[in-house]
Amino acid sequence: ELSLTPYVGAGWGYGGALMTGKKAGNRQGTEPGGHGQAWTWEAGVLLNVLDFAGITMGYNYLNMELNGHSTVTGSTVESHFGSVGVRFTY
Repeated sequence: ELSLTPYVGAGWGYGGALMTGKKAGNRQGTEPGGHGQAWTWEAGVLLNVLDFAGITMGYNYLNMELNGHSTVTGSTVESHFGSVGVRFTY
């Protein structure tokens, strides 16, 4: 039998990052990329097609509010991600 299972999720955290790259003069450097809070939420559905397999479809939103090195006034980075996949259970 086919069955539909919805899901939702959310999270919050704090973190930072380093960026590595080539600068003018072919000098490689690593610099802080900022730090701040991040939060996310997601929602989707699982369509169970067999007892051990199903198809998932979902959406994820990520928001990072960075402050620090090159973000003196702060900047917000947003990400929107949709996914479709196959899930196997055992």
